[in-house]
Amino acid sequence: MDDELSELVRQELDRHTKSLADQPTVANARAIAHSMKGALGLVGAREPSEAFGRIERRLVAGDPRAQADLGELLGRLRSLLAEGRPLPASTWPLPPADLRAGLDESPHRAEYLAAVRDRLAKIDAALSTSRDEEAARAVFREVHTIKGAALAVGDDVMAWFCHGLEERLRSVADPPAARRALEEVDAYRGVLAEIVDEPEHALETLRLMSGTLRPSRPPLRTPLPLPPRRPAVEVPSDSESRALGDAETVRVSIGVLEGLLERAGQLGQLRAPLSSGAVHLRRAGDGARGIERGIREALRMIGPPRPWGAPAAALSTLERCAAELAPLSERVDAASTQMTTLSRRLSREGEMLGATVQSLRTTPAAPHLERLAASARGEASRLGKVVEVVIAGGEKPIDRRILDGLIDPLRQIVRNAVAHGVEAPAARRAAHKAAGGTLRISVSQRAGLLTIAVEDDGAGVDDADVRQRAVERGLVTRAEADELDPRGALSLLFYPGFSLRSEADLLAGRGVGLDLALAAVQRLGGTIQLENAPGRGLAVSIVVPAEAAPVRVLWLECGGDPFGLPVQHVGRIARRADWPGPAASLATLLGGAQGPRAEPFVVEVRASPDGPSAGVLVEGVGAIEEVTLRALPLMLRAIGPFGAAIVWADELRLSLDPIQIVSQASRPPSLA
Repeated sequence: MDDELSELVRQELDRHTKSLADQPTVANARAIAHSMKGALGLVGAREPSEAFGRIERRLVAGDPRAQADLGELLGRLRSLLAEGRPLPASTWPLPPADLRAGLDESPHRAEYLAAVRDRLAKIDAALSTSRDEEAARAVFREVHTIKGAALAVGDDVMAWFCHGLEERLRSVADPPAARRALEEVDAYRGVLAEIVDEPEHALETLRLMSGTLRPSRPPLRTPLPLPPRRPAVEVPSDSESRALGDAETVRVSIGVLEGLLERAGQLGQLRAPLSSGAVHLRRAGDGARGIERGIREALRMIGPPRPWGAPAAALSTLERCAAELAPLSERVDAASTQMTTLSRRLSREGEMLGATVQSLRTTPAAPHLERLAASARGEASRLGKVVEVVIAGGEKPIDRRILDGLIDPLRQIVRNAVAHGVEAPAARRAAHKAAGGTLRISVSQRAGLLTIAVEDDGAGVDDADVRQRAVERGLVTRAEADELDPRGALSLLFYPGFSLRSEADLLAGRGVGLDLALAAVQRLGGTIQLENAPGRGLAVSIVVPAEAAPVRVLWLECGGDPFGLPVQHVGRIARRADWPGPAASLATLLGGAQGPRAEPFVVEVRASPDGPSAGVLVEGVGAIEEVTLRALPLMLRAIGPFGAAIVWADELRLSLDPIQIVSQASRPPSLA
């Protein structure tokens, strides 16, 4: 933009700034935003023009913060021009400074998000095919549709991000260009999913990747599975209630619906015979009361004992009552038999109805894991690698909502395993390995927890390299890096933008994998665990509460409050005086100093049934009861070693995370 145009724009900014100060109404603010959007668009200042357009939409939607943001944007642009600097023109995917998430109040939120997830599934289907011009056009159509829907409901973050993807897909002219564009879409697919669930965190991740935002330092000596701290991000006020159970939607096949309606119809048909049986029993009761009155009348007529016997009238009444008792007994027996049969049928129908309803919530994991396997093979082929994918436990039914929430994290983890983990054939042969790598995806449920593990037999992670790159990025000092144990060093991999590659390419090295995966898993109340074997591979395990499964927990008392510990993770229980080794105070592990309360009992907590254990001091040991674990709000997960929530009567209790408890209790006092 030349000097003359810059001067005209500056004058417009001055005029509108004064107008907004003199007349701070919403109508005037809308007129200013609309005018500046058009003026800046005409002079080719695209980014500030779009910024005014976003503010205009927010003003129309009634966003109370939009007017203040308008004044701030006017002032910022005036300052740039006054200093002789150009107007902002950031490069996608760096988010513009004014970009805000603003969909929470939309009345169409649920419908819109469901539609976006459907479009993302179609994008995944297109990415799994041959990456040619046709696939690029298919992805372009879906991205364009998402952008249009986002603009309609005021989701500026999604609209802006999809616009950037559109620009890359629009210029596809030959197979290599199509391949490059689709690879870029694939690389940022996790960001799209994060915008759906946590747009503020998606913006934070993109800014961290660009280097415009620095992460806070990680909590030293804190091994996984505790997540590293992130820069302060405002958690939406409804995120905690959503984590504890939200009216989400699930896709249901016609066959399942027909079965459900059939079961409901069968239950409805039981109404008539149940009513008939009730009428028979009521009549039998009336008859029994009549017989009782007749017997009492006969006894009255008999009166005191007489030498000549009972009166004839009394004997006649007793004979009549006895005659009536026989058919009455038969009617009661028949009604009882009918009611027993109906009760059994009702029980069967109830069980079948429960199973049908449960099938709405659960689905076998295998079809979803097979799609992940196909994606892994395709990535390996494009990278010149050979990967065999082995799936174990795929037949296990999993809660649909949990599985839907895990698909995107699993995609990120599988991509990382192929791109970062499994070596190229030549490197594998040099390391005396088979030319082809193996990727194992396994599913298991135990003690109310669902675990999906992705294991590769690649090179593993060099924790010395992790420390060095963390120092170079300013996450830790050299002294702090040297103090980290191997598990603590691995936690650095979860930082937004952190990568072990010197230069980012389209498939990996951008640092958008584990960070977004961890955020998605945390929203389900779970965590991610890493097990590293340098030279032999890396195992990444997602662990989340299996909400549909009841769990037996042992209640432990600390600070006067009960905490649940899954009994499968409980070893010995002893008095403190009888415990042979060291024991850590549960009060201290939960984040508080050990107070004056006595802790006379020691509970042996096991990280896994056959894994390491630690003694934990508690104030009291209660009963074992069956509960249901629920996803834990993020705010609660951040303050202590808690694994899940327990809704108990009218209160919320917490379940302890045995892995974190053992990890923290086993650390030397100097590192605690």
